[in-house]
Amino acid sequence: MNHGELVDAAIQEASDRNIARLFKNHTGVARYRDKKTGKTSTVKYGVGPKEGGGYDLIGWRMSDGKFISLDAKVGRDKLSDEQEKWGKWVRHGHGIAGEFRTVEQAMELIENG
Repeated sequence: MNHGELVDAAIQEASDRNIARLFKNHTGVARYRDKKTGKTSTVKYGVGPKEGGGYDLIGWRMSDGKFISLDAKVGRDKLSDEQEKWGKWVRHGHGIAGEFRTVEQAMELIENG
């Protein structure tokens, strides 16, 4: 299973089990030019630290509304330092955060996190 398939499968399984509502957390930078002034502006988007490091999925647990942030990893991929920092922030705020390599790992994080 590739990264995109794993993310999609986790979203679907959480919904099917009715344990969480998860959403893709697209992150990045957009640049646009104002047509009137010609000035270029930069807008960062997505949920996570300003340095980057937001996880692939965000949402809430159905049973208690706890915030969830999960990151899918495949192969030799591992969390970056920025992602480690993000996970600590989420957990410190009593949310659920972690990486998953299988759909079952994602469900376990949600249910037991």
